[in-house]
Amino acid sequence: MITIKEIAKLAGCSFSTVSKALNDSPLVKEETKRKVLRIAEQYGYRRNLLARQLVSGKSGMIGLIWQDVDNPLYAQLAMRLFQMFQRHGYETVMMMSPPEQAADWFRQMRVDGLIFWGDVEAHALQLSKRLALLDTPLLVVGSNTHLPVHALQIDRKAGIYAAVEHLHALGHRRIGYIGDGKPVKERGYREALLDFGLRLHPGDVLEGGMSWEEGYEAIRRLDAADGLATAYIGGNNLVTRGALRAFAERGIAVPAEVSLIGYDELPEMAYAEVPLTSVGPPLEEVAERTVEMMLTMVRQDGEPQSRTIKPVLHIRSSTARPPS
Repeated sequence: MITIKEIAKLAGCSFSTVSKALNDSPLVKEETKRKVLRIAEQYGYRRNLLARQLVSGKSGMIGLIWQDVDNPLYAQLAMRLFQMFQRHGYETVMMMSPPEQAADWFRQMRVDGLIFWGDVEAHALQLSKRLALLDTPLLVVGSNTHLPVHALQIDRKAGIYAAVEHLHALGHRRIGYIGDGKPVKERGYREALLDFGLRLHPGDVLEGGMSWEEGYEAIRRLDAADGLATAYIGGNNLVTRGALRAFAERGIAVPAEVSLIGYDELPEMAYAEVPLTSVGPPLEEVAERTVEMMLTMVRQDGEPQSRTIKPVLHIRSSTARPPS
């Protein structure tokens, strides 16, 4: 494998210049940087992470602690983070171990920063206490409440509220909810019903779980004896798509007989059998804000900062006025 010294010889510049160029230093002219990077790629240069850490005190790695990748949301967000961090000269390492165990592993790897998908606040608090002793910048992404750490929050409650508001504007007066186990979303649903003067009928809140199968089974088990709601909101993309299939199998047409909105804004929502109206945080914005906040934290100290992303409503074919 080619070394920095050999790249310097081929590029006709100093060892120091090559090192700076490979680390995207603004002190190197763009023309020189492009030449160095072209030679490095041509000859298959790979950084020695241990040597880099010994020289700079930095590993060039960002750790990700993810709870789940079954939901396409997490996989798509992780891929965006990998790509964006690479453009800034960082590699990312993802672990799905329990948070405290993952923190110990990342401590040994000496990552420059740590990102935790923290919609489970108890884990985020435990993790922040442990990492406070490690001097490792920690960013919690996806939390619903204020935490004593750097955090990028997502206002899920506002997202579900917006879904109810949209259905109410279409004329729906009986709106059901297929839960995904996150109380903050159900609170948004119940508060919106109250604010719009809508009654919560017994049986209109369904336990949908987190998966496609659980959303599917929630609608398959739905007892129509008391009548059905004219619209339902799914707690996440998988639950909503499972519900859509179950409605089709029961011969209930979406949106002619029932409207359906799903939480999470993913490409899959637009390509479902019936393109699904959805509400959720734009993934590109979540990834950009995450990278921006983490890079700021890595480069400078400061008091914990918090930002909030509001979900956005995307109207598609699965919502319409209720049947007369």
